[in-house]
Amino acid sequence: MVQHETGNGLFAYPRGRPGRDRQIGEKIPCPVDVDQKLCKLRLDYGISESKKMMVFLSLATKEMVRYMSMYPEVLFMDCTAGV
Repeated sequence: MVQHETGNGLFAYPRGRPGRDRQIGEKIPCPVDVDQKLCKLRLDYGISESKKMMVFLSLATKEMVRYMSMYPEVLFMDCTAGV
């Protein structure tokens, strides 16, 4: 899971939602423009700066993006992951 903290940037947690045991997150490099966009999202959705915001990241290779651009009507998902 990845969380955004205003003024501190992005933090990655090993797995699951951080519980009461206060898992220590690993700081992830966050470019200034990405941080500004996340701060704007906070403002748009009314999320207080004192709260942590969960961030979902989509990672795609150039080949994956190319195939989605060529065939936008087809979407592939791995529904058996972790089964």
